Amino acid sequence: MQFMLVASPIRRDALTGQPLAVCCLCAGIVAPLVFIPFVIWAGWVTPGYSQIASTFSDSAAQGQPHPEIMGIGLLLLGTLLGFFAIGCFLTIPRWNRLVFIPQLICAAAIGGTGMFHDYSRVPGAPRNLEGFLHNTFASLAILSATTAILISGLAARRQAGWGHLFVPAFGFALASATCGYLFQTVSDARDGLAERGFAMVALSWIVVVALTALVTIIELPPASALGSDPIRDQTDAA
Repeated sequence: MQFMLVASPIRRDALTGQPLAVCCLCAGIVAPLVFIPFVIWAGWVTPGYSQIASTFSDSAAQGQPHPEIMGIGLLLLGTLLGFFAIGCFLTIPRWNRLVFIPQLICAAAIGGTGMFHDYSRVPGAPRNLEGFLHNTFASLAILSATTAILISGLAARRQAGWGHLFVPAFGFALASATCGYLFQTVSDARDGLAERGFAMVALSWIVVVALTALVTIIELPPASALGSDPIRDQTDAA
């Protein structure tokens, strides 16, 4: 009974008591909403661009008329995902550092794809360092995002408020890895579709994790109020 008297106001004030974590998690939720308009806008002003066959980077490739549009979109996406990584670090109940590292790498890699432009698909276009760096960052983003999905799912196992993510994480990680592999291997006529599949899977998982974290902030009292460590690991406590 005494516990309930202490915990109830903490639950009511949870969102205002952890403003940094809440703001960072919300950055992950709004990231897709911020990025999608840039994809549409960049495709609209790029001659011959297809929202199915072309990749995001095709609208910002070397020689395109307005590469700054998609470049800014990717930089904003990477920045928002960087804040989301901080939110996960502050709220995931265990292994938060293992989740944070690939998330931060992914965010930085996405920003790198916005800074460095891909090779042009025009026959005979030069293969230079900028295009190489762009493709290296793209591969790193796929690998790190898939790793982050898998580790966050493993970290959620048997954790109060998080356990429902354990099994779906394997499906999301498999889908992410499959789309990423196809993006790297299929023909130019289909790699845009594979990239969009990867983006949909990865960004959907980000939204799910962010919403889960926000719900746990509201429903579970902070560990400091209960006299325990900030990172709550129910399996260790058992």
